[in-house]
Amino acid sequence: MDLSVYLPPGAKNLVEFGCGSGEMGRSFKRIAPFCRYIGVEKNAVLAQEASAHLDEVVTANAADVSFEEGDEVDCLVYHSGFLSSSESQRMLREHAMHVSSEGALVFFVENPAYFRRVLSLWRGMDLPPASWTASEAVAQLTKAGLFVGRVLPVEDEEDDALFSGEEMRRLFSAAAVLAGCATEEFDDTWFRSRFFVVYAYAAAPPERLLVRTILGQDGRTSAKCRVLDPDAFCRTLPGFFARQESNIELAAAPQGEISVLLCQRLRLGNAAWEQLARFSLEAGHLLVAEWDDDPRVFGMDEAERALLFAGAHAVQVSTAALAEDVRPYNPHVFVMENQLARLPEPRIYDDHAPVTIFFGALNRSADAAKILPALNEVLRRYTGSVRVKVTADAAFFARLATNAKDLIAEDADADGVVPYEVYERELRTADIALLPLDDTPFHRRKSDLKFLECAGNGVVALASPVVYGDTVADGRTGMIFRNGEEFSEKLARLIEDRALRRRIAAAAYDYVKENRLLSAHYEERVQFYRSLAAQKAALDEQLRTRLDVWKRQFGA
Repeated sequence: MDLSVYLPPGAKNLVEFGCGSGEMGRSFKRIAPFCRYIGVEKNAVLAQEASAHLDEVVTANAADVSFEEGDEVDCLVYHSGFLSSSESQRMLREHAMHVSSEGALVFFVENPAYFRRVLSLWRGMDLPPASWTASEAVAQLTKAGLFVGRVLPVEDEEDDALFSGEEMRRLFSAAAVLAGCATEEFDDTWFRSRFFVVYAYAAAPPERLLVRTILGQDGRTSAKCRVLDPDAFCRTLPGFFARQESNIELAAAPQGEISVLLCQRLRLGNAAWEQLARFSLEAGHLLVAEWDDDPRVFGMDEAERALLFAGAHAVQVSTAALAEDVRPYNPHVFVMENQLARLPEPRIYDDHAPVTIFFGALNRSADAAKILPALNEVLRRYTGSVRVKVTADAAFFARLATNAKDLIAEDADADGVVPYEVYERELRTADIALLPLDDTPFHRRKSDLKFLECAGNGVVALASPVVYGDTVADGRTGMIFRNGEEFSEKLARLIEDRALRRRIAAAAYDYVKENRLLSAHYEERVQFYRSLAAQKAALDEQLRTRLDVWKRQFGA
């Protein structure tokens, strides 16, 4: 279980008490590589192991660690099993004095009613008593002068299948009673939660912000980078709450809460969208439309497109080109570029393997067909030393002039699209990735995410100038081709020159590490939503006006 996703990604320095062998810190450094991560561990053997992953490790009990005057820490992390309740109050009070003004304290509390622990006790195993409960942690943190923001359950996905109905719930309730576990309530969340995460902050949290995202059918493939990862990062911020929904609940926004309805690639039809917009005005919501592709590709006419942009308080997009499309309809546009949520581990290459070329983009058949003659000429020239891997394009695969090729179809859907985990695994085995894009209005509005995925996985991108020309430094972080001749020449250079491939791959990896990780950008999203809330009265009036103009213009 990876608990690093519960740590605040924006922390510049962090101290973990009870770091064990350093696995959580090692994982967190993939999210925030420039965070100075210090571990405290009383077990000398584990502390030695942790020193291989963390910036510094102190072998000590938590209560023996003191900070010097003037020291500031962005995040303190505690594990309940590492602390004794007798020393905790004094220690927490002293440590809290050194949390920065925007800093946080994260407390992982083991759940005494976690079903696996309950069953072990029921079977007679001698387990140490749980040292804390979530409510005790909240009380201790409050007494230390901190502001408790939330308590989150931490569930293990592998346990989900075991909870399939009321009968299983009654079984675990009975087992808990027989095992003598005192629980505050018996429900699925309580039993399935291995830990609880308690967040506390140095300053009082701002006004509660709830972002409810309604995912459209066209947005399922992009939901991870556009919604799920940003929500997971933002939930570590004080006052931020989020959930994803499949249906829109038409209820008024609670008093004292900023309510954002984020519609990700959502198409309802003009009448229903206008109804949603007017309901949002009446009920106190901020309506934000979220698009990461040109909506025209989905067959929208001008009336629908205009309403999707004009009929919201604001619009959130993935590229500057999309933002320029939106501004004539709505001046309140936020460009939230796609980023990598986690930096993969540096690649270890197999220098004895053939050079592997990867093609794995969706809906690129027409673009790929234009490079196919040049690609096949290169493949014939390097027969025996090159292999090609393809996902999601069986027609392109069939036309490759080589037998050294693999069509990746593991767990593919009806359209041949494989799960993202399969896509990334196969990408990571490649040396060169092909990213062709014709110069079309639709393509000019796409993001450079494919390049980021290549760079993070140590793969050199051979890409078109459309989209990628603004990101890729030709010859330094990737290769740009403008015609078939350049494609052949640069692909051949990359195949022949291993040192060139490694140098470009390393520079691209560093570019992502330094510039394109979500941990450096996620707070901008929350700042944008709060800025909208600060001017909501004016935004409401502007939205009413735009809706009236749209109705007159399109006669709807």
